Amino acid sequence: MGKLIEESSTIKPVALIAALVIGSFLLISGLAFTVGKVVVAQLTNRNSQSVPKLGSAREYYEKGVQFKSMGWSELARQCLQRAIVMDRDGPTGAMSRRFLATRIPRYPVPAQAEQKNIEGYNQIGNGNNDAAKATFAALIHDFPQFEWPYGNLSGIYLDEKQPALAQKLCQQALAINPHYVNAMTNLASAKLMQADIAGAETVIKEALRDDPEDQCALLVCRQIEKVKQGGRVTREAR
Repeated sequence: MGKLIEESSTIKPVALIAALVIGSFLLISGLAFTVGKVVVAQLTNRNSQSVPKLGSAREYYEKGVQFKSMGWSELARQCLQRAIVMDRDGPTGAMSRRFLATRIPRYPVPAQAEQKNIEGYNQIGNGNNDAAKATFAALIHDFPQFEWPYGNLSGIYLDEKQPALAQKLCQQALAINPHYVNAMTNLASAKLMQADIAGAETVIKEALRDDPEDQCALLVCRQIEKVKQGGRVTREAR
């Protein structure tokens, strides 16, 4: 029987992709990577916040992005919707529609679910992946139409080098919201970790159709090209 060759040259870039995708993915709802260190969102009550009165569509767009980065999807949704109304046919309106479709949950999310999702991120930031997995699994059970916990849990499984479990979760998230770009990038990474280069390429092209400027998707696309050029999985002659 033949065996896989160039294994090390394939696995190393794939492992790098997984790490980079996870790092980017953690921006989804309250975490950011800065020089290799996790900045954890503070657990703050959404009800203590409100959408301020702003003067332009651009300001509402930027405030929506800020709210999303804090894990407050519904405040972000309100800001983006106001930006769209104020600049329906302009560039800010277009950016807001794209952000709303690709990064904000498809269906309204209760404050309780947002809070638990942020709690899960805090658990990741504290190095407690087991607790985070339990938190996200409970969220999936209690709020099955909320796609973020699926993606977040898939990120943990990628980090633990369990791409099959990550792939299943990403597919469930995309069944809820087919334009959820962060789930697409994690799905592409999961496929690549399983040496499904063609599958990874198909998924990342879909992600870039939805958001041609998504930096994480562009990164994964570049890494796929590197694997195709220098780390192909082939078989020895029998």
